[in-house]
Amino acid sequence: MTAVNRCRQAEGVDSCQLCGRRVEGGFPRPRDALGSGTREATVQIRLEKINHIRRQRRFYEISVTQTLFGEWCLVRRWGPIGRAGGGSLTIYLATLAEAEAACERLKALKLRRGYAVIPVQLPLF
Repeated sequence: MTAVNRCRQAEGVDSCQLCGRRVEGGFPRPRDALGSGTREATVQIRLEKINHIRRQRRFYEISVTQTLFGEWCLVRRWGPIGRAGGGSLTIYLATLAEAEAACERLKALKLRRGYAVIPVQLPLF
């Protein structure tokens, strides 16, 4: 069995700490957890609707992020809680103000339909 020499990246370093190999342009930066290549979300809202009489357990998530090309996108995700299904939709907007305004309109609409805002858990790292 042969040992594999994996290069570790360091912030602002253009060569491997283990083998000294130089990398042109530096090491690539890791993508977010979803692998979409977007930056960290500036706005993230989670809404849930639980109605035991109608047997409804639904969630709705709204987030505003910036793409690598500088556009702002409004990402909506929805579906049942604890079951398969649901969907998502991404809308690309030119400015942050437009994206935040659309986010607030969607939030107000969902609150009128019986959803409640749930605090989003902060990332650990």
